[in-house]
Amino acid sequence: MLERDGKVLGGCGVAPLTGGDPGVCELRKMYFLKEARGAGAGAAMMTRCLDAARQLGFKQCYLETLPRDGRGDGACMSAAASAGSMDRMGATGHGGCNAFYLLDL
Repeated sequence: MLERDGKVLGGCGVAPLTGGDPGVCELRKMYFLKEARGAGAGAAMMTRCLDAARQLGFKQCYLETLPRDGRGDGACMSAAASAGSMDRMGATGHGGCNAFYLLDL
């Protein structure tokens, strides 16, 4: 979670991929308010989440997002750039996403 002056500005987390291999986690709910964007908060949060995933014993991290067209998150897309594009995995319930990636941890 990202806070400034007691106000939550964003957050993200990892959890086991529902309906997926036990060695795969999913990056979940990466959201930031406008005032937190563009300052590297997303990249820092992504690093913390991927480090936590490794510490929890996950071998891969799955990501569903939107392509970079003004709607997709920059930190997610940066992480996705180093991952392999693929088909949807698991049972995430995220019907609006149309870009899927798997990153080796």
